[in-house]
Amino acid sequence: MYEERLGRMEGLMEQLIKMVGESIRKVDESNRKADESLAMTNETLSIVLQEREISKKRHDEIMKELQSHSGAIDYLREMTSKHDMEIHKLKSSN
Repeated sequence: MYEERLGRMEGLMEQLIKMVGESIRKVDESNRKADESLAMTNETLSIVLQEREISKKRHDEIMKELQSHSGAIDYLREMTSKHDMEIHKLKSSN
């Protein structure tokens, strides 16, 4: 009877060892996949940050151009206004 129980316990222990081994393999596989996913996420984040920096530089360049154009537009409006006043004076004097 003890030998029979011992045999069953040995069988259960072998089964348990196999299950633990399989669990360890599954955990290792999950860890490998998680590491790959993390690496891809880090790579994607790096690309996004680079693109963000490029976009920020381009935005700054566009804003400088816009300010430059705004200054030119203001100058042209002022000159147009002066010319309009001169034309009006010339018309009024005639």
